[in-house]
Amino acid sequence: MQPKSSAMKKLTPLAVTGVLVGGLIAINILTAFIPLRMDITEEGLYTLSTGSKTIIGKLEDRVEMRLYFSESMAIPVGFKTYAKKVLDLLGEYEAKSGGKITLVVHDPKPDTEEEEWAIRYGINQAKLPTGEGMFFGLAVLMAEREEVVPFFDPRREKFLEYDISEALTRVMKKDKPGLAVVSSIPMGGQGFPGGHSPQEWAFVSELRKSYRVEVISPDTLVEIPQDISLVILLHPKLMPPRLSYAMDQFVVRGGRLIAMLDPNSREDPANQMQPQQQMNAPTGSNMPELLKAWGVNFNPGDIVGDQKLALQVNTQGFGIVKYPLWVSLSQENLNSELAMTSELEELVLIEAGSFHKREDTKYTFTPLITSTDKAGTIGSMVARYTAPNKMMQTIKPDGMKRNFSAMVSGTFETAYPGGAPPAEPQQPNSPPPRNPTMPHLAKGEKEGMVLLLGDSDFISDRYAVRVVNFFGNRMVQPLNDNLNFLLNAVEFMVGGEDLIHIRSRGKFSRPFDKLEELQEQAAARFQEEEERLSQRLEQVKKNMRELEEQKKGSSRMLLSSEQITELNKFRVEESRTKRQLREVRKLLREDIESLGNVLLALNLLAVPLVVAILGFVVIYRRNYRNRGAK
Repeated sequence: MQPKSSAMKKLTPLAVTGVLVGGLIAINILTAFIPLRMDITEEGLYTLSTGSKTIIGKLEDRVEMRLYFSESMAIPVGFKTYAKKVLDLLGEYEAKSGGKITLVVHDPKPDTEEEEWAIRYGINQAKLPTGEGMFFGLAVLMAEREEVVPFFDPRREKFLEYDISEALTRVMKKDKPGLAVVSSIPMGGQGFPGGHSPQEWAFVSELRKSYRVEVISPDTLVEIPQDISLVILLHPKLMPPRLSYAMDQFVVRGGRLIAMLDPNSREDPANQMQPQQQMNAPTGSNMPELLKAWGVNFNPGDIVGDQKLALQVNTQGFGIVKYPLWVSLSQENLNSELAMTSELEELVLIEAGSFHKREDTKYTFTPLITSTDKAGTIGSMVARYTAPNKMMQTIKPDGMKRNFSAMVSGTFETAYPGGAPPAEPQQPNSPPPRNPTMPHLAKGEKEGMVLLLGDSDFISDRYAVRVVNFFGNRMVQPLNDNLNFLLNAVEFMVGGEDLIHIRSRGKFSRPFDKLEELQEQAAARFQEEEERLSQRLEQVKKNMRELEEQKKGSSRMLLSSEQITELNKFRVEESRTKRQLREVRKLLREDIESLGNVLLALNLLAVPLVVAILGFVVIYRRNYRNRGAK
């Protein structure tokens, strides 16, 4: 009987270990069916931000979110993975709403009622390589109102929560706030001066999602309508007195103004002229009467250059150079105490001017975007004729930081104490001038707010976004945080600050940092051989070109027997070199893939194995001590 008992004791640790492993497996299976949620990602990617929770808390009526996703179609794996992330985040909205939000998922198969509803709501179809149309969008319904996210583009995953919360915010508003855009630059779309492009600038299209945007021509503007909450004044070139007076009275009445001035606008039509035509054509903008009244100085002829923030620019004739008039600003240069700038990462400004507070100002002056102490200024006309590769030496830092952007707030007094300025002389064939209909105000009764920017180019499509056609859909991809900054500023000044805390979030996909490091090491091992083969290939091609150039006169289309033999040798050498180069690159790919597979296996198996081994050791030692005690 004793040997049998001893055998049982030896088997006990193995049995217990088996039970432990089986228990771990059972727990993993059971947790898939238990509605417990825990977000352990570094940036809380699956946890709703404070802004989204605040928006959900303001819900007065029930909301139905309808996700239309063509799950049953043969769609790319990447979309299925991203759809799971979208569904998880939507589930958070439903869970945090206390029953006010209901999530319904539809698979709009062809020729079904679900497909008809998806099309009716305005959900976009992405054309797959098979020719079929795939739906992947969201309809948000409240009472009689509806808003949509037309398509969830994986390239916008950083803004996933923002897109969902923005749609939720829009559907909650019975009336969209009024917003006016006044610009002297052609910006496409309808209503802009010289607008000829069918697509307006992306920032205007983005604003239309949340606001009632009205485009007002600066040529005829005499006053801002009372239903407008915010005005965006972009590059007011040669600003006439009636336009200046309209902005003055709007701010005195408590209106909010975003004014983008520019010492040298790259988007100004004058900069599109031939060099000989640009000589005396102004490309800057200013509003001196208003700035003086607000206690702010701005020199429209000076461009700020910063040697520390200089962007690398690919120039014509000089290659890639550091260009200090184009600056890249990080969080160190942004006001961290204001929500509109605290969560941004990179802003890019193009030949911007600067503002500074006058000693006699009556109003609050708050810097938003500042340079470093390695900044200096250069005249706009001098900059125009200075070679890009000489600009770093031309800019002379003076140790003073400049304010690229600032906020001026307070109860404003008018810059026109004598009332409206006289009407301007009427131009031939122009409509008769209109006079303001609202009474003149000498001093405001409530606080106004003005956001000043020393650059207008930064928000143009060329410098802020990349507009791409994605399976037939027009998609906007931010190149930097320029668009985010302007949208944040609009939301802040109109009063909707909840969305500001959502916009900049991390990505769901996480790179394997160690894998990338190992891949770089693997690539380095093959780099020398690849470079050697590439150089040999270039030499062979050069020899072949030189041989072709040796043909002269009437024999230009013929080759001698010696040349033919030499050419054939070069072709054989070229083919052999290309084959060796392909082999090197193939080995590199295989090496990297094997590294990835090893790390993937370790990530999946390491923790269970460690737990099992530790459990086995603990149980074995406990049984060993028990036997010793007996």
